[in-house]
Amino acid sequence: MTKIHLFSTIFALLFSVTFVSAQNKTDVIPVSGNCGMCKGNIEKAAKKAGVSAADWNKETKMLTVTYNPKLTDATKIQQSIANVGYDTKDIKGDDVAYSNLHSCCKYDRTKTYVTKSTKNKGGDDMACCEKSDNQCCKDKVAARKAGKTVECKKDAQGKDCCAKK
Repeated sequence: MTKIHLFSTIFALLFSVTFVSAQNKTDVIPVSGNCGMCKGNIEKAAKKAGVSAADWNKETKMLTVTYNPKLTDATKIQQSIANVGYDTKDIKGDDVAYSNLHSCCKYDRTKTYVTKSTKNKGGDDMACCEKSDNQCCKDKVAARKAGKTVECKKDAQGKDCCAKK
């Protein structure tokens, strides 16, 4: 009888652990940074946003987070990281916080970030098409020279905004 009780208890524990972990979500978010100090800052900011596990890879610049989607989401996590000065996939880091980062943590911020919401007919953001300095097109050329592929945004008529300039 004791063996049955022990087996039932173990089964119940395993089932509850599986059920709890099934509620968590794991995302991979690109986050700019350079060093071990960045790793600590980024992971701490992610945990402050409610993640249960955070691991930023210095080489790939990717942050892997595990969290309960009922308590937080990817936007809140990225905002928390941006608040301490690091650029993420969707949110540019706070400029004041970035300027206060240690010198080894100051990464290249030459990426173009969309600052206003202008959408084309397909719903794509096309703010870079409206920039007078043609920065998105310069980024596309620089990316090609570096062996990377960058898709330029489409304008309101669905044309490549870099092709018309």
